[in-house]
Amino acid sequence: MNNTRQIVCAALFAASMAIPSATQAQYDVRKSAPPTEFPREVRASLRELIGGEVRESLKDASIPSGHAIVVAPISGDLDNETRNQLKNAISAAGLVCVEASDDKWEAIMKELGFNEGFKDMLDQRTMTRLGELLPSEVLLYGKIRTSRGMAGGKRVPAKAPDVELSLHAADLRTRRHVWGRDFVFCKTNSVPPPPQQPTPRLLPADATSADLSVFVTARPQDDDSSDLALELLSIARETIGRQGFKVAFDAENADVALQLSVRKSVFDRTGSYAVMEGSVRAIAAIPARKGFYLGETHIDRERGERSLGDRDAMLSVRDGIEPKLVSWIGQNVTVEKTGLAAVTIPCDISMMEDENAKAKFISDFCAGAARIDGVVRCSLATQTDDRADFYFAYLPEKLPEGPANAVRSRYPELFPVSEQIY
Repeated sequence: MNNTRQIVCAALFAASMAIPSATQAQYDVRKSAPPTEFPREVRASLRELIGGEVRESLKDASIPSGHAIVVAPISGDLDNETRNQLKNAISAAGLVCVEASDDKWEAIMKELGFNEGFKDMLDQRTMTRLGELLPSEVLLYGKIRTSRGMAGGKRVPAKAPDVELSLHAADLRTRRHVWGRDFVFCKTNSVPPPPQQPTPRLLPADATSADLSVFVTARPQDDDSSDLALELLSIARETIGRQGFKVAFDAENADVALQLSVRKSVFDRTGSYAVMEGSVRAIAAIPARKGFYLGETHIDRERGERSLGDRDAMLSVRDGIEPKLVSWIGQNVTVEKTGLAAVTIPCDISMMEDENAKAKFISDFCAGAARIDGVVRCSLATQTDDRADFYFAYLPEKLPEGPANAVRSRYPELFPVSEQIY
């Protein structure tokens, strides 16, 4: 206790030496202290925004009637001002709002590793845990920003404040993003904000099933084996097509890889006649699923008929290998055995006139989707000026909500305009 008093006294003495008047010292200490509540002007703007536009938007939100909504602590909020206003707006919109005490929120956020509200979209583990801990079915969360009055804990000139409020609602049971919107409030004497940039929109109703793709390679073990390798490559590709797959001609655009290692040798040669032998080792795997093999086989020393000329002798070996290779592919390289499903999901980008913005959106979309557990591959399938079609290969047991809902819920910043996902 004595040490504490000495530290406080020393601090006050230093402040009095640096500042001519005690009144001025008191002002500076107060100025540097973190604010505990919004200025009056900001509170008035919040009441007008949330009690008006936000409340009306909640009436039309895709939140099932009767589902209990709990409001998470809002990132950037002070003294729960925004959060309390949102509770009033939910009730005024005819929806059900339930309370979760601040003590409970503090314990929950500490358990989940959050220390300042929910800045980003919640991951699957977090939402599942919240659904267990909270007396609700829908979580409303978001972020508040102010351009004047107070922002980030600092005082700035309190003229007519601008308020930006980003809100999202997620179903805690299904992890589905059910509603989201950005709100901007500007006083008449404030500089109006820039117009909202056009944003892309998923078109889940136009989503279609797609065929998984297989990349086939046939590697000759020596130069003399090249002709047999080419023949077996053609046979494998035709068989893959009959299996319900699409043949990929580069490894990056494939879900399954089938590799053939081929060897051919001369068993006997008499004048212009020859008997040849051939061997092939086949391995099928899913590259994105490390260590996941569909199967492996070795067709060894298949001997052909004595034939006139080396080409006919090689074709005789091919004819002996073909039924065995086709049978093995038919049993092991199947859609069912991969455990994968594929779908093509279109996205409306017609309102994005900037080509750089389109390219960035497509890159961010594919990169984000690839990080979702259960998505094996995501790539741009086709693109026009108005539309981008994305190809997904995924594991249905890990993504029961489907890849469109998964991307929309985990990366709402890519789709700031409110939309319903079916």
